[in-house]
Amino acid sequence: MRLAFRISGALALLAAAVPAAYSQEVRASITGLVTDPSGAPVAAANVRVTNLASNVAVAAASNETGNYVTPFLPPGRYELTVEAGGFKKFLRQNIVLESQDKARVDVQLEVGELTQSVTVNESMSLLQTETANRSQIISNELIREVPTQGRNPFQIAWVAPGVVKSGSWRYLRSLDIGGTSGISINGGREKQNEVLLDGISDVQADRTVMSVPTMDSVQEFKVQTNTYDAQYGRTGGGIITIVTKGGGNAFHGTAFEYLQADNLNANQWELNRGNIKRPGMAINTFGAQASGPVLIPKVFNGKNRLFWMLSYEGLRHRTADPDVKTFPLMEWRGGDFSTLLNAQGQRVAIYDPLTVRPDGTRQPFAGNVLPANRLNPVALNAMKYYPAPSAPGDGPAHVNNFPYPSIWFAGM
Repeated sequence: MRLAFRISGALALLAAAVPAAYSQEVRASITGLVTDPSGAPVAAANVRVTNLASNVAVAAASNETGNYVTPFLPPGRYELTVEAGGFKKFLRQNIVLESQDKARVDVQLEVGELTQSVTVNESMSLLQTETANRSQIISNELIREVPTQGRNPFQIAWVAPGVVKSGSWRYLRSLDIGGTSGISINGGREKQNEVLLDGISDVQADRTVMSVPTMDSVQEFKVQTNTYDAQYGRTGGGIITIVTKGGGNAFHGTAFEYLQADNLNANQWELNRGNIKRPGMAINTFGAQASGPVLIPKVFNGKNRLFWMLSYEGLRHRTADPDVKTFPLMEWRGGDFSTLLNAQGQRVAIYDPLTVRPDGTRQPFAGNVLPANRLNPVALNAMKYYPAPSAPGDGPAHVNNFPYPSIWFAGM
């Protein structure tokens, strides 16, 4: 079972204004310059940035040089208003901020009354002029729409530029921590990346990922490959930043069930190669999510102030992941090693340990066959419990000649 619970709102914004030593900032900011029609800076202009989902606003004022900054903005859609005496009200809409964005919105005010307004509706530029970071944002739309084998959001990080998946993982479920951690970013070694979950480090001492959030609780996913800010450390590769959802003024809920069953899937190729019948297999992932404002009837109304989000995901997995072993051929068990070859196809001689020559060499057994009276009876009895090879195996050495399904169960 995976359970995620989050409360956010204006109070959280104020608390987060005091930086903590144990976390990094994952929210966005907007900065810019306020000028008059001649290009001269406008001081003391009132700047207000409003989150359209929660209606929470961050206020600021331009300084004597006309510059302003509005920090600590969760990812989402915003609008910006600027007001100053003797000028028309300025409204900039269609601002979309992603995790750790440092957007720039310069404002040139027009002379007029505050009752008049100038509205700009064009989209924000994708060019980030306030930071040299190189990164790839994986949006909520991709997380929601792109299918994954196991509902693990880290799978989607594999498509980012500079990211290489390491290891051979058939699934990547939330419990597959080894596969989740096994990525190389920007040429770094695997398990040398920093992972931030809402600004908190999400890696153990050996740099493996500790917690995988539910897919439905993730707002967006960001992979930074180089030119990091000074706030980051503890990484020999890249930085993965995950931002979870925080709820809004509207109540919202979803439920899902993700099913893989043996009658819907083909046999694994390893088992198919060994002529092993398709075993039973089922992966059932289910859950629900709900969010909205905190409401206590007749006591507290959290609209525009305080919000909650609850996400649950459960897993029931009965799998037949194939494995392969190597067992000795039947003739070898009786002492006949005439077919024993190495990986290069060369015959491997078996020497008689009782025929030591003065120069230290030994005499090989004739035909590479051991006499029956030289076979250890204990070894012969133990060999009875070894299964016979079920496949020819790989190469002249006949390695990997016993594929089999390893049935196991998982639940969370």
